[in-house]
Amino acid sequence: MRMSNDDKEWKLLSKSFQKVCLDMNERQEVLGLLQANMSKKKNFAKFNFHLAPILSMVLFLFTLGVGGYYMIHIKEDQFTSGGAYATPRIPVLSEMELRLSQDQINSWLILNEGGVVVGKLAFCEGQCDKEFDPLKVMEERTLKGLNYPTTLYREHVKSMNIFQTQHFIMNSEDGEPFAYLRINVPAVDHELEQGATVILESFQNNLR
Repeated sequence: MRMSNDDKEWKLLSKSFQKVCLDMNERQEVLGLLQANMSKKKNFAKFNFHLAPILSMVLFLFTLGVGGYYMIHIKEDQFTSGGAYATPRIPVLSEMELRLSQDQINSWLILNEGGVVVGKLAFCEGQCDKEFDPLKVMEERTLKGLNYPTTLYREHVKSMNIFQTQHFIMNSEDGEPFAYLRINVPAVDHELEQGATVILESFQNNLR
């Protein structure tokens, strides 16, 4: 069988290779290097195999935390109850270190920094008179200079945490009550005693 030109060139080239003879120690050294290199590759692959699910879990928990934080603030600041009204935006509350928290449909509690209920805001649609006891009312008067006709009912409360409660009932243009604000005053001359009117004005300005 006649050899091709490529075969002839390969035969001549192979004759130029030098044979390398290793003694027993040198063979063991080469074998050890190969085994160590293969072991490193296996350990690296095993490390990547375990690292991937850990990173995935960390990413999942981070996403869950960020999403939870976002949903909480959405609920407190922008939540629409599903009723007729969205959560009112009353900037003065944050200035007084107070915030709204959903209570029921069209109803929100006013909380201080410690999470204590200091008042309530609600769109009552004709049922505002059920929010207080008329027998305990110590003052009733109509407030002037507001965007909506408003009646103040100052209720005397015998409680360790509440000195008096101010109830504000707001009427629409047709004379029907449509909104209600309650502020609990903890003690005599407390800032919420005067602050109640400021919150009322801010709320009514929010409706304009």
